[in-house]
Amino acid sequence: IAGSDVSKQAADMILLDDNFASIVTGVEEGRLIFDNLKKSIAYTLTSNIPEITPFLIYLTTDTPLALGTITILCIDLGTDMIPAISLAYEKTKH
Repeated sequence: IAGSDVSKQAADMILLDDNFASIVTGVEEGRLIFDNLKKSIAYTLTSNIPEITPFLIYLTTDTPLALGTITILCIDLGTDMIPAISLAYEKTKH
């Protein structure tokens, strides 16, 4: 085994070209992805709180559910997933 093969296996990041600016670009892309994931998860969690509240009321007071579970799932997919996906693909702000 050559020394460069061992170092490639042990490395967290391998440069495919001789430009060290690629590291900066990679770190910037990683930060962008992490920030977008945080935004998307925060949006999804905060939008689910109003959806969980009727179920909690149903469980504590034995009132009938206004919507079925499949209907609520369809509403959730239509209203939550598209904005969350758009947050995940947001570009950087310079």
